[in-house]
Amino acid sequence: MPAVLIAFLLFIGIMLSLALGKQIASRSISKDDGISFGAIDGAVFSFLSLFLAFSLSAAGSRLEARREIVVTEATSIREAVLYARAIPPSLSAQISGQLREYVKIRQEYNVSLSNYVGIDAQYERTLKAQEELWRTAVRLLDQPQAHDEILRLQTALVATFRAGSDRHVAALTREPDLIYALLIAVALLAGLLAGRQLSDSRKNQLMHRIIFALVISATIYVMMDLDNPRRGLIKLEYADQLLNDIR
Repeated sequence: MPAVLIAFLLFIGIMLSLALGKQIASRSISKDDGISFGAIDGAVFSFLSLFLAFSLSAAGSRLEARREIVVTEATSIREAVLYARAIPPSLSAQISGQLREYVKIRQEYNVSLSNYVGIDAQYERTLKAQEELWRTAVRLLDQPQAHDEILRLQTALVATFRAGSDRHVAALTREPDLIYALLIAVALLAGLLAGRQLSDSRKNQLMHRIIFALVISATIYVMMDLDNPRRGLIKLEYADQLLNDIR
């Protein structure tokens, strides 16, 4: 389900929970019995605020990790291309062509991440291309020319393959659905408690209700957007450009 739709439904749900909490409190038979639930209310609100803060921070950290992996992979591929150019053309023609094809495959992988179509299939293509690159690099060692450059090329290829695997894992790593479900449930319960507290006031609290619901739903939307940086408002195209610039 799209993050915007989830955030909108959560906003409506919190508004309804606020109204329900106020209605339940207004129908209470003994409102002035001297019992205070401030400690319980404060604990729930504190838990919600800490939950939102830690979850948002974790989502931001995952986005930064993804960005670093994208840069690492592009840098490793660029190094491999440069080392391949340092090898005599008679030896490097095949692997240079394979590197160009590998860059194309990784660009198509970026597209699959954006639309969530064929991610696993594109990664399988990446693995096959890696095997072909490695076999070609191993065969180059049989040639006495440019031995040091070939070793450096192999080192760059190993870094490239590692970054590709790390990137695939990072692209599929998100906040567990159970965490989002718990967070939404706590937000709705907090709305009930907040509505109960608003029952003692005769002032119009519509603006306060909207702000309360908007802050929570917007925060959860940002968390989901951070976990899907190629589908929402947050993008990683500026990091992908490093790969597109490789010639």
